[in-house]
Amino acid sequence: MTGKNPGITRIIPGYILRLFLFPFAGPARRPVRPSLCLLLACVLLSACTGHPGTNANRYITWESLEPDSWASVWLIKRHIDPQAEIVLRPVGAPAHNGIAFGIPGAKYQRTRDLSVYESLRQAYHEDDPALREIGRIIHDIEIMPWANRTSKYSSRVEQAFRQLQDDFDARVVPVDCYGRFFDVVYDLVAQEGAAPDWKRLYGIAGTDPACRTTGSTLAKRDLSPFVQRLDTGVVLDHIAADKKVVFVDVREPAEYAEFHIPGAVNIPLRDLTPDMKQKFADADLVIPYCIKDFRGFEMARSLAELGLHNVGIMQPYGIAGWRHLGLPITRRGVLSEQAALARLSQCAHAGSCLAHPS
Repeated sequence: MTGKNPGITRIIPGYILRLFLFPFAGPARRPVRPSLCLLLACVLLSACTGHPGTNANRYITWESLEPDSWASVWLIKRHIDPQAEIVLRPVGAPAHNGIAFGIPGAKYQRTRDLSVYESLRQAYHEDDPALREIGRIIHDIEIMPWANRTSKYSSRVEQAFRQLQDDFDARVVPVDCYGRFFDVVYDLVAQEGAAPDWKRLYGIAGTDPACRTTGSTLAKRDLSPFVQRLDTGVVLDHIAADKKVVFVDVREPAEYAEFHIPGAVNIPLRDLTPDMKQKFADADLVIPYCIKDFRGFEMARSLAELGLHNVGIMQPYGIAGWRHLGLPITRRGVLSEQAALARLSQCAHAGSCLAHPS
């Protein structure tokens, strides 16, 4: 299935179709000159791309650690357009001359209720039951991690994805290895009447040739510096000792406004600049986070590359882990910033923050 275009019949006005397809139809209609037919053909071809001025087989996104991003790359290459050229650019880089996805302002992007993967799958009418199931898995992991799971496979896939990144130090997972990961996920969820063999997914890093590539693609990628993973209790101990702990929420402003860790500053990944090192120079500990720290790790890695050594991410991961532990959350219309900060400080100094995890 190559070069699908969603809703093409909706974007070509009927009268243009009639002019182009039936230039001599009707007794009173004058013949349309060949040059006009050629012009109309160009208009139609431009409309077929749905992306004026772009390469219809070139897809562009920012490099990411998130399952949603890699599942979307896999979906495009394996099912939407096998001939596609997919470009992974640094966070914040321009996405012109191609079809952007998974970045702010793109036609296909994550919303409050929809993953990038699902945005693509629905737009291109990919209705394979296994692809729909993968959509539910990504939704559970990325969109509603604390709600009731819509797929019985979500926890397994998330654990295996995390293990894959741990096996490779996250940033150096070969691109083809991510592709094989979702190949196997597809095979497992597509089985009917048989229990999935999850060992295939958990062992992919050490057994699949795609995960052992040493080609030029891997050599051109930056290796991640070490980013410490701190137990949340350690972070709370820093707060109890009156150390300056700065939480950096790397989600989008709308997500941050809805709820966040008390006192967190909102800095999306694309807004990272070299002067951030000075911004956090007096902090004892800097903790970037997102929902489950795929983006949080990216921010921590970038800050470490700028020379910030007191940076790390929490375990359990992100605000989902924080919330699971029952820790205070600033929530619009529920708990104010001041009240949430007071509650966090109080339980940290009393050593009772983790006494009653949810």
